[in-house]
Amino acid sequence: VLLFIRKAPPSTDYVLAPTTRLIRKRREELDIHKAMEALQEVIHAHTLTSDPLPAPPVSIPSCLFQENKLKNGRVLKIAVKERELARQKAANLLILKQELKALTKERVKIAALVEKHEIYSRFLDKVVKASKQFQEAWQVMSRVDTLVQTREELLTSIKQNQECCETSRTQLTQYLEQNEDRLLHYNNRLAKLHRILDRVRSETMLWESRWAHIQNTATMKTMLLGTIKMATVNLYQTTS
Repeated sequence: VLLFIRKAPPSTDYVLAPTTRLIRKRREELDIHKAMEALQEVIHAHTLTSDPLPAPPVSIPSCLFQENKLKNGRVLKIAVKERELARQKAANLLILKQELKALTKERVKIAALVEKHEIYSRFLDKVVKASKQFQEAWQVMSRVDTLVQTREELLTSIKQNQECCETSRTQLTQYLEQNEDRLLHYNNRLAKLHRILDRVRSETMLWESRWAHIQNTATMKTMLLGTIKMATVNLYQTTS
């Protein structure tokens, strides 16, 4: 029977507190220890069941030759099956030994990591003793995990807000560029209208001057006409 070791999911230790990683490593070490014990039991069982094949009989009486011939055929088939079974068991035993070797290396590796992170466990115990807020180490770890999760959420929110600000900044830049084009267009149009207004004002002043001259001329002619009329009346009255 082959024993398949389930691989652990991708590591997320970079976002966990050191104490949390220590506890996880301890659990992994315990799981590997159990798997190694199970492998050793399987290897031991294979070793016990790998009995040597029975030796063939030394001689066969001639009177039982035909019967023994049939029996030898069955024995041969059984021997072949047993040899195949033994070969499979040997192959399985080799695989199990390789798995046991790999598990042993993994256990040593995890034990080293546990020993490396043991300092965090001791530090955590000191924190619990000195703290009035926490009574157990798991409370501190739970608090740290909550803070780490909150930090991740805040970083995600900040990233989203930065992306939103960048989008708004891009839109504002585009809007300003479009408005600058419109403003330039309106400024050109306004300058053109100012030129037209200046020309109209110049023409207006010219026509006002002409109109004043016409009015003065008309007034002088009206006065002259009045004088002529008075003189004509006086002359008529004198001649009469």
